[in-house]
Amino acid sequence: MISYAISPSAALYGADNSVSRVVQKLNRIELKIRAQLSSVVRFDYGPDSSNRRHTFPLILRPMDSFLSLEDVRKAIHVLNHDPDNTRKEKASAWLGELQKSVIAWKLSDELLQQNNLNVESYYFAAQTLRSKIQFSFHELPSTSHHLLRDSLIQHILCLALADLALQMASWKMSTRELIEKMRSNTQLIPALLEIVTMLPEEVNNTSLRLGKNRRDEIRDEFDLVGPNVLQLLVACTESFGATDSRLQTKILKCLAIWLGIGALPTVEVAHSKLLIGILGCLAHSGTSAIVHEAASDCICEAMCLIEGREKNIELRQALFQGVHGLREAYHLCVVEEDNDKCVNYCRMFTELAESLLKELIETPGQGLGSLQTLDSLYIERLITALCRQCQMEPDSDGILEEQDDFAEFREKVSELIKQVVFIVGPFNYFQQMYNNLSSWANNVTWDVSEACLFVMSAIARTIPPNENEVIPRVMHAILNLPVDTHVAVYFTSIQLVGEFREWIEKHPQSLEPILNFLFKCFHQPQLATVAATALRDICIACTDQMGLHFNGLLHIVRNMQLFNISDKAAVGLLKGTVSILRKLPVEVISEGVMQLCRIQTDQLLQKIKDDGSLHNPIISLDRLAAIFRSCNLTVVNGQTHPFKAIVQEVWPIVSETCFKFQSRHVFEKFCSCIRFMVRCVGRQSEILIDPLVSQIIQLYQVHQNSCFLYLGSILVDEFGMDQAYHKGLLGMLEAFCGPTFKLLDGPNNLQNYPDTVEDFFRLCCRFLQRIAVPFLQSSMFKSIFQCGFVGCALDHREANETVMNFFCDLIKCHHIKIQAEDYEIRRKLVTAWLIDQGALLISHLIKSTLCLPTFMISYVADVIFELLQYDIGAVSLWLEETLKVLPTQSSGGCITATHKQLAHFHKAVIDGTSANDVRTFRNCSFETSCYIKSNDHNTHPYTLGVGKLLLVQDRFKVLDFEIFFIMGKVFYSENLETVVTNNVIRCQNVVVWRCWLATPGGRSLSISRRLCKLVRMLATVRKDSSVHKHGRERVGVEFS
Repeated sequence: MISYAISPSAALYGADNSVSRVVQKLNRIELKIRAQLSSVVRFDYGPDSSNRRHTFPLILRPMDSFLSLEDVRKAIHVLNHDPDNTRKEKASAWLGELQKSVIAWKLSDELLQQNNLNVESYYFAAQTLRSKIQFSFHELPSTSHHLLRDSLIQHILCLALADLALQMASWKMSTRELIEKMRSNTQLIPALLEIVTMLPEEVNNTSLRLGKNRRDEIRDEFDLVGPNVLQLLVACTESFGATDSRLQTKILKCLAIWLGIGALPTVEVAHSKLLIGILGCLAHSGTSAIVHEAASDCICEAMCLIEGREKNIELRQALFQGVHGLREAYHLCVVEEDNDKCVNYCRMFTELAESLLKELIETPGQGLGSLQTLDSLYIERLITALCRQCQMEPDSDGILEEQDDFAEFREKVSELIKQVVFIVGPFNYFQQMYNNLSSWANNVTWDVSEACLFVMSAIARTIPPNENEVIPRVMHAILNLPVDTHVAVYFTSIQLVGEFREWIEKHPQSLEPILNFLFKCFHQPQLATVAATALRDICIACTDQMGLHFNGLLHIVRNMQLFNISDKAAVGLLKGTVSILRKLPVEVISEGVMQLCRIQTDQLLQKIKDDGSLHNPIISLDRLAAIFRSCNLTVVNGQTHPFKAIVQEVWPIVSETCFKFQSRHVFEKFCSCIRFMVRCVGRQSEILIDPLVSQIIQLYQVHQNSCFLYLGSILVDEFGMDQAYHKGLLGMLEAFCGPTFKLLDGPNNLQNYPDTVEDFFRLCCRFLQRIAVPFLQSSMFKSIFQCGFVGCALDHREANETVMNFFCDLIKCHHIKIQAEDYEIRRKLVTAWLIDQGALLISHLIKSTLCLPTFMISYVADVIFELLQYDIGAVSLWLEETLKVLPTQSSGGCITATHKQLAHFHKAVIDGTSANDVRTFRNCSFETSCYIKSNDHNTHPYTLGVGKLLLVQDRFKVLDFEIFFIMGKVFYSENLETVVTNNVIRCQNVVVWRCWLATPGGRSLSISRRLCKLVRMLATVRKDSSVHKHGRERVGVEFS
């Protein structure tokens, strides 16, 4: 049995009266908090269980040692077998809280020790242990690491054991030790193979947060233990692999993983019986599919090792001969239509060609450069085969549905053809397909013709638009299709017509018959959508010629509902229709757009009249947005915009629609429509701004939909340069701030509402770009700035990028637009903010890199580069102070960052001469892994201020960091003053100061431990927290 309890030694108490009194007070507070945590909920275990009711604590924390295994077992039973969903949910929540508690270590281990539990209990215990190792390894004292290791080996929990071995720095050469311990027991061989497979897989598991130094150390160990692993795999193959396909698959998967990390000696692999056996499996027709795939993975991984590496000559030669020896096996699989194995062979042939690319170019036809490697690259045969595979079922009587799996397959085929057809020449192949159709004439079935037309449509846009031989004949055949032609042939023919849009633009004489053909297709429900799409493409390509046909298009737009056109195609057709108006006189454009808009507004008015119960206005709003989005008309300064009157007519109807139909989708379409209306006429939409701002403020108070924030940013962008609108726009921002901060306040709420974060900070960016000085002087700016601090670590690409853009724009205000009248006051305001908050900003930025994905680090680097432009000396100092307080050792005992690495990191950032240079700082050999684990297993960097709250002397730094993490998780403040109000307990002025403890180290350590435990407990009942500043002379702890 493992004991995970952390009990302070009695020798640490009592020698000093002052320390003893502090500890006694801490104990009394702990007892009160225990009482507070005794809230319970009862679970009923079925209709006949009136005498079997059990009480469970609602909140489980480190001190809940009174829990029993029976408590856990009954909760697991309720979760898996109780018919009552309410009790299931309560049991799930209770078990979730248990998994987050420290006592979960002990209870899960004890569960695994039992011999009479069901599989659900064992699974819960195993999953809990793995989860604790993965997310909460810092909770476990280093003295318990070896006990946990022995227990995991005893329970054979492979994944948990692998994660422990990677995090436990004191366990040297863990892979070799496990092999030596377990290989002698044949019953443990499957588990041993699983562990040896998982170890390399888990190295890059971001949840473990190993850090670069630890990963490098592990990889060095893998290089040393590679021969042992190879010996193990060879021995297992000789003893068990030939007769047990399941074990053989495990061996092959393990080999593939170790080949992938390059840790196995390639010479031994090339000459081993293992490689010979793998190639034999691949050549044998009776090999099972799962073994065949695993063997193929091994060969592909091995071929990645030989690419451009002269040192792997033996392996290169062995793979070259072995893979070429599989050609007959491949042809046999083709005959037998074993598609899965055919795919495996194709993968290996492709990998071989890519690995030997250098030899194929430098020594073609010689040795490893043998061109037989390219024998399988018959592009024309490939396209012909794809054409055959795209044929629809002959007995089909309709067209393919858009969501059909076969339709999705054909889309992928189309993309593939577009990528490879240039090898053989698109026109040559297009002509070949047409010749095939012509020669087959009446002897070909409709499905074959349709497939050929489909392939032709995939490459049609690559044909030069001045081609005058094949395309005219194709167009003539399409326009004269017999009436009884299958509808799918018509469908694909219309698609091909749309793809010929550039050719039609160069041949205007063909336009009239093509339009007549398409207009007729609108009357067939199955063809209306594809005809609308083709007509859109022709409108966009032939704007000069299509102006004469506006009335015909207007007729189609007015009767879209009758023509059964999809919403997406209808929006596209509207865009095409508006695009042809742009080449007409202004008065004609205005009248045409007005007619298009009135079609939609009449429908909206009808829906409003129907009291909003029968119709959804989203379609009409979407179409209005498409119309205004496509109206890109430039006017001379002082000239009235021709669409201003249209906007004035449309606005009241759209506004009333939004009030009538209050739903998330309607709000989004409303804001999109207004956005393009404002963008269309620009500043001449000023008549909208007062009622519009009032409306979106009113709606945002009730519905915190981020689209209103986005619309606000559009208004700031359009009207922010006019001082007359500054007061109103700042009032809008102030009205937005209250509901936004309330929505984002709380654990993980930024992660839960990333759209709000993105749109809110986009709005703030627009203020910095348009109304910088009033914005910087506003009462909201401080709260916005602090909200940005929290957003630095937000793991959401768009939201995080916008937060970083906010900081970039803020810093740029210091040194851009120096000729502007407001430059001097703007520079002073930004300077004041950065002097006060710059160090904390750098601290948040650096710590955010510890939890953000690598692809998001560039956003952080952009902010740091802007800070370097502001004051490189100050940034150097701030960065140095931030790096000094970073933890340099993980809870597993490995060094996460050396002083040399930190110095290199610092230099790499400060010496950056461009944003790209700073973006490369992630490549520095520095990556720490010390994190606070929040209750839902999300990871956050600790966020305490630079150099604050170092409790005593340097020798207690490790323990002090533990206290930091607890405080950081609970309070996120530089000093701690918590007010806990509850029915049972009221603690006031729990204050941690600095540097008073003049008592011996042991006494200081005891108080630190007691404080550490107390703060954990306070975290469970915290109601409020605030920052309090105190002096540097002593540490005091006061309790009411």
